[in-house]
Amino acid sequence: MYSFLLCLLWFLIVGLIMMFFVWIVYAHRKYSYYALKAGMCYVVHGRKYTCPNVTFSSTVYLLTSDYIAELRMLLTLTSQLFATLQIEWCLIGTALLGLVRHNAIPMPFDDQMEVAVDQVHHKFLFSADFVQAAKNCKINVRYLRNMGYCLQNVAPIRLQLMDHQAQLDILFWCEYATKQLVFKSAKHFAWNDVFPIAKNVQVDDMQVCLPHKPFHVTEVEFGKHALDIVSGSSPLTNSFIKSTIIDALYHEAHTM
Repeated sequence: MYSFLLCLLWFLIVGLIMMFFVWIVYAHRKYSYYALKAGMCYVVHGRKYTCPNVTFSSTVYLLTSDYIAELRMLLTLTSQLFATLQIEWCLIGTALLGLVRHNAIPMPFDDQMEVAVDQVHHKFLFSADFVQAAKNCKINVRYLRNMGYCLQNVAPIRLQLMDHQAQLDILFWCEYATKQLVFKSAKHFAWNDVFPIAKNVQVDDMQVCLPHKPFHVTEVEFGKHALDIVSGSSPLTNSFIKSTIIDALYHEAHTM
């Protein structure tokens, strides 16, 4: 009888631990269980969107409405932060691809965004003053090291919405005498494709800044077929575990 009660208690404890783990994963999930398809309609906080009629080379899942709202809030706060600091910026990467191909920010299955600023701001953005300014806007700053970017002296900076998972990377553009810009991965962009930057463009109730020729910039970065083919993946049950492991690789911003 005594051993039976011990076994019952053991199973009860194990069951509670498993339930707690499942709750943690579910509460922090970024993705819904809806696989995106060409022409599929979906709703984010009352607004209806339609997936473009393109080829999906792999299965991707729609982000939850709450996580999309977090990303948009982070982008809005980042825009306000840059405006306060008088730093010119623009969308780049998959955030820009989301606007160009899906007419939505963020791309509905991508769990982070990217913006770019001039390298002249590099020293300030790696300073304690910037960290404090970001905290005043409810944004945490993390510095990425040795992440395989072509120019290590302009390693990107990761912003994270305070008390949330939403993340946004700041990349730096480097201007060359040839009137070309480099953002990352040795991709070169023509000066006239990026400048003059279109400021305060209204998208999804946000005011964003865009390269002068967003379609061309997107083609240069992702290839000519990027507007016709959706590729990539979006994890489901492992999204919380993945983000936790990745977070351990980053250096928390600290007073310098």
